[in-house]
Amino acid sequence: MKNALDLFVSPSSTKDFRTDKEKYLLCREPGTSRGSADKTKFALKFEFPDDRQTLTFSSPGFNRCITLAFRKGNKQNPDKSLQCDSNPILAETDLPGADFLSIIPSAADPSECNTLCCRYASCTLWSYASVAPSDFNDCRQGRPCCYLKSYTPQSVHTPNIISAIMNRTFSFEHLPSGLRSAVPIGGITTGSIELRGDGTFHEWTIENQSLATGAKLGFINDALLAFRITNLDTKESDTRLIRTHPTYSMKGIQTIKYHGSYPVSKLDIQGCGFESFVDTCNYLLNECTQSKSLPDFHRFYVNITIIRSNRSNPTIQSHRSTNNSGYYTDCIIFCHQNPSCASWNWQILNNNPTCLLYSDVPYNEYLSGHVSGVRGQWSFDKPGLLVLDRPGSATANGQFLLWPYLSSNRTMSATIDNNIENLLNKFAENGRWSDDTPIQQSAGVHGAVSISTTLQPGEQQTLSILFAWYFPHHFWLDLPLDNYYSLLFTNVIDVAKSIGNEEQLEVIVNDILSLHNIYSNSSLPDYLIDSLINSVSHMRSAMYFSNGDWQQWEAFDCNDVDSVHNDHQRHLPYILYFPETEKLKMYQWAKYQQPDGMIQETFTVGCLGDTESYDTHGGRRMGDVISIFILETLELYRWTNDTKF
Repeated sequence: MKNALDLFVSPSSTKDFRTDKEKYLLCREPGTSRGSADKTKFALKFEFPDDRQTLTFSSPGFNRCITLAFRKGNKQNPDKSLQCDSNPILAETDLPGADFLSIIPSAADPSECNTLCCRYASCTLWSYASVAPSDFNDCRQGRPCCYLKSYTPQSVHTPNIISAIMNRTFSFEHLPSGLRSAVPIGGITTGSIELRGDGTFHEWTIENQSLATGAKLGFINDALLAFRITNLDTKESDTRLIRTHPTYSMKGIQTIKYHGSYPVSKLDIQGCGFESFVDTCNYLLNECTQSKSLPDFHRFYVNITIIRSNRSNPTIQSHRSTNNSGYYTDCIIFCHQNPSCASWNWQILNNNPTCLLYSDVPYNEYLSGHVSGVRGQWSFDKPGLLVLDRPGSATANGQFLLWPYLSSNRTMSATIDNNIENLLNKFAENGRWSDDTPIQQSAGVHGAVSISTTLQPGEQQTLSILFAWYFPHHFWLDLPLDNYYSLLFTNVIDVAKSIGNEEQLEVIVNDILSLHNIYSNSSLPDYLIDSLINSVSHMRSAMYFSNGDWQQWEAFDCNDVDSVHNDHQRHLPYILYFPETEKLKMYQWAKYQQPDGMIQETFTVGCLGDTESYDTHGGRRMGDVISIFILETLELYRWTNDTKF
């Protein structure tokens, strides 16, 4: 059939009945003009007679036939929250650029790329190379590679490369996923996490993940928030995960509205999906407080929980086969029983589930089919502090803490469990866990705390659970550079007590609001207000070391450090709120000024290559670096009146 550009789609000579694919060739009509650019641009809309979604496919230009392959769609399964299918498949087509992740698949099969792409909401297309032409990010020359992409670049005819567009379908009762990103939560240079609009935690860097250590944890499925509401008059109760697309058996939330203004994320639950409690779901949630307003005709008993798991991703000491064909819990037990074990890895070796025990804690990296973790044990100090301690001096050694803030009208509980479904089921049954659960010096997989209270008709309360961490040991490759905050605190309990209590927490929140109100109550345009507040999010990649050095990556996917031109794109909030950090960078630039006056582009050079040793200055000779250096010097003088500088 022809369209306005004199293109036609015709069936190819074969049909792959094994996979039930329909293959078509998209070609130029014979004799048509090639056009002024010698390429034909097109946009086609495919409407399928079965259950597949309508698909629009476009290309910036081509001068040959392109093979399109459509798989027969699968019926939506109401029992599965997310289903992915790659349609169309573009044979002998590369989509160079737009890569946000490149991974060696667990098998030399393009379907592995579909599985990997499905895991990331930002993945819209993928390309598969059976033999990677060169080293690129995590892929290696000569090995299979999946290139995951966030937008559609121009296509290029390339033999031996297959590309595809990702289609996602959701079951009938689910709404689409939440936001692609969120405001980073955490202290300055302490690492951060994101609480996103669908209730999931992402971009986990609080264990010193960086381009000079281990990979950040993109999605933490086992970090959960949940609540339970019981009507004390009718005894009716319901329990929900605070997620729009829960991956566990507990039900989720129908609609969440996200609000983000650095350094706070707020989830506004618009509808729980159950009528008898719908009025109780208009409550606010941010990283440290939850407040509820309940209707004035019933008394309710409210329970809130937060769950954290003892897992992550690590010179081999020993290995043991496990009888647990399902998963990795035996590895935690084996490591806990072996005094020389510092970390572990679960994988399938020779068709057998196997635990590898390590005597150190190497930097983590993503590898499909593997689960790993660091030796650790839980302790519980009644009536509040649940601590996971990972002893050692590696970057992933440190402590986590969960601390419900109690008062005379609130109670709490804590537990550890190797089965997260069991943990959730007990919370759903009782809103808490038994005080008889053995916790001290235990090595369980999951730890959780809850806080509970009774609300009278029309009453409002704030329930708070503090999540704190302490990972002091930062490295740059093999060079130890502890975090600056290790000079301020000695353990995670010190960190928690620096906030103090609920009253002190309220002071911190009010201080944040005071800063936000300076801008929100001004006559500045919205785009400038947003920039002045939320551009501080750039600091998620900054590092402040105990030797006094302040360093910052260009981005988590580019290992240049403090490049002059990139600093100028984000330097305004630094001068406004933390002028000393800008001075430290400028002193460093001046230190390595070349004899001809040229300012070095960056302190560590690399971007997509290997990370260089610490403080390896260099880079390109660029025309903007000297002018930017002079301009920022003038700004610092005018804005801070620091004549000594």
